[in-house]
Amino acid sequence: VIKTNDGGNTWNPINIPSNFPVRAIYFTSADSGWAVTGDPNNYTATGTVWLTATGGATWTSITWPGTPYANLSIQVMGGTVWMGSTHNTGLTGQDVYNSNDNGATWYSNQPNIDWIWQYGLHFSDNMHGWLAGDGQTNGYINYTSDGGATWTTQDTTTGFLYGVNFLD
Repeated sequence: VIKTNDGGNTWNPINIPSNFPVRAIYFTSADSGWAVTGDPNNYTATGTVWLTATGGATWTSITWPGTPYANLSIQVMGGTVWMGSTHNTGLTGQDVYNSNDNGATWYSNQPNIDWIWQYGLHFSDNMHGWLAGDGQTNGYINYTSDGGATWTTQDTTTGFLYGVNFLD
């Protein structure tokens, strides 16, 4: 992971102390940010959630209930942290997690999105969100209008989808 403080003229490395690849990073200010790590190809890997309050100079791992998982996407919206994950066994599939207390407590979202790897997520507010990912054979875009209680498929494609974002 690299970081710029001058609009992209120079870039400096950020060291996140994980044995797994950084899959997503999201900063809410110059100092406060989140990162998720994990390897979706390693069936015994445990993904990690990281938090920084020092602009990436130091990172603290956050305990969360999903293991073994690869964490693939993260966003913070209005004080809620949203994270998309994948589980590589037949036990629980994929999930979206959220936390309203800076990662002290995590809630899992709904089984109707199982087996869709959550590579990208975007919430416009804490009720309306989209997930982009793949179901191992095709890509999916899923949508929630009730804060993740239920998800509906909005679109499928023959290619995998790795991100989603809206300006408004």
